[in-house]
Amino acid sequence: MTDFTEGSGNVFADIGAPDPDTALAKAKMIVELKRIVGEHGLTQEQLAQLVGVDQPTVSKALSGRLSSITLDRLIRWLMLLGCSVEITLAEPPAGEAARCEVHTKAA
Repeated sequence: MTDFTEGSGNVFADIGAPDPDTALAKAKMIVELKRIVGEHGLTQEQLAQLVGVDQPTVSKALSGRLSSITLDRLIRWLMLLGCSVEITLAEPPAGEAARCEVHTKAA
């Protein structure tokens, strides 16, 4: 029989990444950006023009290199692309760490 450990729901927390809630929020936003890019057949250059940055910045974001890309920048990009972004903060259950959830949807 193989032993396993049930995950917390946040892979970044599970692997000990710094600031795991922010990392998860960014990852969810990148998934949505990739969906929009695919749905509309956008190139990285076109996406960069739409959100007002250069193509290398878009390339970094879409490939998951997010250390220099802030949450507010990703939120702005999604809003410029017609998405609404909802961030939910809730009191954690007793004994659990605080959590932040991010939801996006096309307008």
